[in-house]
Amino acid sequence: MQNAASYITGFNLEITGSIVRLQQVEFAREYIVRILMARFGTVPAEVTEVLSISWDEDLMGELLEQAAIVPAIEEFHQVLIDQFRTN
Repeated sequence: MQNAASYITGFNLEITGSIVRLQQVEFAREYIVRILMARFGTVPAEVTEVLSISWDEDLMGELLEQAAIVPAIEEFHQVLIDQFRTN
């Protein structure tokens, strides 16, 4: 019985960890758009659409950094396209 309880507890922790990672990706996505809006005014629909298809935490982290430093929204759009080509 203890093995079953350990398995269930481990499974629950795995699910909880997955949910937390998904939430982090959602937050990163939201912050990317907010940063871009604050810096450039509007965000092209294509950018938000492409952002919505990725669930990669590392990629979202890289894109968050890029959103803060690119000199133009067009450059962010290109970075986004390039990232999706390589991933």
